[in-house]
Amino acid sequence: MQINTSKSPGRSPGAQLNSQLNNRLSLDAVKVTARGQWTYVLSSIGIAQTFLKNTHGPCPICGGKNRFRFDDKDGNGTFICNQCGSGDGFKLIKLATGKPFPEALRLVADTLGVTSNSSTSNGLALGSDSQSRDQSKVKRRKAALNAVFDGSREVAEGDPVWAYLTNTRGIKLVAIPTALRYHPALEYYGESGEPVGTYPAMVAVVEAPDGSAATLHRTYLSPDGHKAAVPQAKKLMSPATAGATKGGAIKLFEPDKRLGVAEGIETALACYVDTKIPTWSTVSAPLMPSLVVPQNVDEIIIFADNDQNATGQKAAKKLAKRLLDEGKRVKLLIPPVAGTDWLDVVTAQAREGAV
Repeated sequence: MQINTSKSPGRSPGAQLNSQLNNRLSLDAVKVTARGQWTYVLSSIGIAQTFLKNTHGPCPICGGKNRFRFDDKDGNGTFICNQCGSGDGFKLIKLATGKPFPEALRLVADTLGVTSNSSTSNGLALGSDSQSRDQSKVKRRKAALNAVFDGSREVAEGDPVWAYLTNTRGIKLVAIPTALRYHPALEYYGESGEPVGTYPAMVAVVEAPDGSAATLHRTYLSPDGHKAAVPQAKKLMSPATAGATKGGAIKLFEPDKRLGVAEGIETALACYVDTKIPTWSTVSAPLMPSLVVPQNVDEIIIFADNDQNATGQKAAKKLAKRLLDEGKRVKLLIPPVAGTDWLDVVTAQAREGAV
């Protein structure tokens, strides 16, 4: 990447998980946000991406071997099964998880960080006792998040996180940002919620725009620093409060007048190593367009993924347009080869330089 360099120090993450949980969601707001993001949503809640193809194959609901197709018409997560019927992404979640519609809606909203105020005319009321139920859910989620954070510690040279980032992924870091931590034995749960085992893990703090901690991202590893042999090595914990992740990021480095933005943690780190531009990770494409940039930042460099399905490019362009409308200077950089990200580019350049 040909960008001028400027040094940036690491930064410390926020430490508290605080905000107020709405007890009413706008179905329209969730639908609009989810449009075009259903592959991410469905895979995030446990429906493997092997099912999410527009070709006939096995059904994640009934188990049929060649009767299901995920056609995702108009980006609405639509599917067809010769036995289960057809519907949109919400219906697919209902059938696959057995959850009623309000819970399916809440699950999608939490995954995408969507919330709305209680005055929304098309809102879905969750019942007269929903406030007490939601407060209980907030407490449980806070306890779960704090337990994972408290069980983690700073990354040290030689531990699995260090080995994963510097050896396996080939990112030549001098020091690991404090937003990343090491958990020596983090429980992994399967699609049905059953405990599978414990694994070393990289734990990343996702901060809300106000600097408070919103949730945690986990990357499950093997003891020698590779991704763990589990169905989904990367998982984002549910925030204690719905919508807390909207506008947030894993703030790996303290920005100066410039800020780099990438989807994945590893890509953000590689971009910083290559350019010395302090770079944040938005965790995923759906969270990228809502990123809140500090007021003192004048220029944003978006290191977009070049996805085969254009998901990363679309998210990056949405963020770029919004920031331009806000009067910021924006550079949008996309790798030249489809199916790659800037981590691939940086590590390939490093290999060529070593030859």
